[in-house]
Amino acid sequence: MSVSKKISGKYKSRLMKRILPLLGVLAAGAVAAYFVNVSQYREKFVPGTYVDGVNVSEMTPEELAGQMSDEAAAYKLRMKFLNDVTEEIPASAINLKYEPLDELNGILAGQNPYAWLSGMFGRKYAYNLKTEITYDEAKLREAVNSLPELQPDYILEPEDARLKMNTDGTLSIMPEINGNRIEVSELLKEAGKSILGREESLDLVAAEDIYDKPEVLSTDKELVDSLENLNAILGTTVTFKMSDGTDRVLDRSVTSNWLTTDENGGYEMSDETLRSEAAAYIAGLAKEDDNYGNYRTFASTNFGTVRLETEALHGHLLDKEKMADELVKTLESHKDAEIGMTYSKMEDIKDPRFGGTYVEVDILNQHVFFYIDYELYYDGDCVSGLEYGHATPSGIFSIQDKERGRILEGYNSDGTVSYTAYVEYWMCFYPHYGLHDASWRDYFGGDIYLYDGSHGCVNLSRYTASMLYDAIDYDTPVIIFRGQDDYAVPEDEIDPNTEDSIAQ
Repeated sequence: MSVSKKISGKYKSRLMKRILPLLGVLAAGAVAAYFVNVSQYREKFVPGTYVDGVNVSEMTPEELAGQMSDEAAAYKLRMKFLNDVTEEIPASAINLKYEPLDELNGILAGQNPYAWLSGMFGRKYAYNLKTEITYDEAKLREAVNSLPELQPDYILEPEDARLKMNTDGTLSIMPEINGNRIEVSELLKEAGKSILGREESLDLVAAEDIYDKPEVLSTDKELVDSLENLNAILGTTVTFKMSDGTDRVLDRSVTSNWLTTDENGGYEMSDETLRSEAAAYIAGLAKEDDNYGNYRTFASTNFGTVRLETEALHGHLLDKEKMADELVKTLESHKDAEIGMTYSKMEDIKDPRFGGTYVEVDILNQHVFFYIDYELYYDGDCVSGLEYGHATPSGIFSIQDKERGRILEGYNSDGTVSYTAYVEYWMCFYPHYGLHDASWRDYFGGDIYLYDGSHGCVNLSRYTASMLYDAIDYDTPVIIFRGQDDYAVPEDEIDPNTEDSIAQ
């Protein structure tokens, strides 16, 4: 063995004798330091400790609880209203508190203080607190109710979209109004969630159910469909052909009055309303058109349609139910139409102008008209029977006899002849009653019949009588009436002893 190797071995031996004691001292110091830290981490959180996501290493529960309580005291809930208006409710206004110390002490008591070194090298110990923030619900309600946005003068109620009437008679949609009324109970619920969740902002506009919203929007399908249907109904024209040849037109001027309004003032027309109004309209037509009964109607010259009572049933009755159904179907089809009369009862339907050729005797106007084929052939004044004694009977008669150069005889109550009178033109419409000339009269018409009337016949000037006589035929109707509603005297009520002639 060489000398150098011997020297090196001796050197190493002496070096180890010196190092080993030093290493022992260092190891003892490290152990002592470790246990010293173990003792410290019995009072504070070990490295790598996270509470609710926040690193709380080296903090005592008291320090962390104090910090959390301070943060809670500085809390403010910022609420965003419509139009970007914001309001704040501070923690002090609702007695907000956060006291997690007991739970933090529990976390500390449960940690392993000997694990502090592993935390130094990156290990994490995460905890989520269960302790909740507390606040005074009554104070929160008070704070919310005091906000300007909840005061009565500020509130605008929401309104549903609805149908409105335009100046041209059509309907259109009036858009909804969103308003700004707030459901306080919903606001309190959402605010409570935000506070407990430590959220500092609450968007009331984006939140559900806080702002009251209209139930019906302008895009609502039912509203749009109703608009289209009602405008189509209002735009439908239905023409009814009345039995007298005239028309009755139903259009928007009528059907617009059938619209009703809902609680918001919007226009509507339910199926029930449509049917009810259609039935009422047909009932109105029936009042005009129905003429069933013991009378006939007559289209007079001066009075329009008059009623003449008869013994036999005449006329017709509208089938109001069928016609109402037809009207509803027509309106719902949205197509213009003409509808004729549908009758439930018809008896001896008569032309109100008696075939167009007839004599009309208007007692009140003391005038006679003669029509041929619906055209006026001739007319003139007359004098009828003395109204209060020998009144000319009104009713529906016909020419029974014509004679030139007839001598009329008047009778006394005992049947003896009281006088005779010669007439050139005699046209009898009922036994002992006729139209004839009266040469002894200088005037006709006016109110002569009230004080100097005939004994029941219709007196005419010679010229008028000649004109009628030359043109009139047997069985030509003679219609005699006094006004709008008249009574046709039954045969057994006409005095058979009435004089043929007028009083001279």
